[in-house]
Amino acid sequence: MRATLDIKFNRPLEELGSKDYISPGSYTIVLKDGTKKRFDFESSSAGRDIDDPSIYEADLKGIDETYEDGDSLTIEDIKNIDHFEEIFIGYSDETGENRPLDVAEVLYFCFSDFDENDNYVCVEVPKEKMNVDCVYIDPFI
Repeated sequence: MRATLDIKFNRPLEELGSKDYISPGSYTIVLKDGTKKRFDFESSSAGRDIDDPSIYEADLKGIDETYEDGDSLTIEDIKNIDHFEEIFIGYSDETGENRPLDVAEVLYFCFSDFDENDNYVCVEVPKEKMNVDCVYIDPFI
């Protein structure tokens, strides 16, 4: 499974990796039947949007099957999301200036994988299922 995640922050991001270090982490979804699933991805690559440097664009690859519910997560689960309970983001201000970072909006979260009929499908999570209150930023020490 793969996913694309775009998040708009309260300020422009500077030199990802050397000034602003951002690491998207674990995710918790609640399905329409009330079941919760926690998962994470094995790898990610990311950058800033060219036109708006306050937008963080991440390409997430490979569900980590050793992480909580990762071994049972399917694209069908994504189709049946009621809402996100948590989107965890690690953050470090590498400048030493202690610049705060807050989420302004989750713009886009789209998952892709093969379904039960072996068709490759992309499922975009509607924005109303991901509000900023579900995003947790944890500063690295």
